[in-house]
Amino acid sequence: MRANRGTRQRGVGLLPALFVMVVGALIGAALAQLMGGASQINTLQISELRAQAAATAGLEWSRYRIDRSNACAAGVLSPVVGSLAGFRITVTCARSLHDDGGTPRSVYRLSAFAQYARFGSPDYVSTRVNRTLTR
Repeated sequence: MRANRGTRQRGVGLLPALFVMVVGALIGAALAQLMGGASQINTLQISELRAQAAATAGLEWSRYRIDRSNACAAGVLSPVVGSLAGFRITVTCARSLHDDGGTPRSVYRLSAFAQYARFGSPDYVSTRVNRTLTR
């Protein structure tokens, strides 16, 4: 009889071991997918920050031109070096004159639109920044 008891117990640990292996594989796959998603989110956040910096650089360029010549500076900038390489920055400017208690003031409404890649591509990112200056 003892021989029968030993043979019946063989393979009993197979089901729990198989269950642990399947659950472990599922948990591993889920973690790998989460880690990949986190990496993609970080890449997108960095791209958004670069777009913000590119738009701000466009505004600073326009502001520099206003300070130098009092003229509304608009145009398209395309940096070719550094972390802003590949961005297309479109700057617009509108100037209006106002009377401030007998003192003439110029008000400049600046807008900069920065974009990287073409709309619809996986690495596309864009942002717009607006500023108002009074001189």
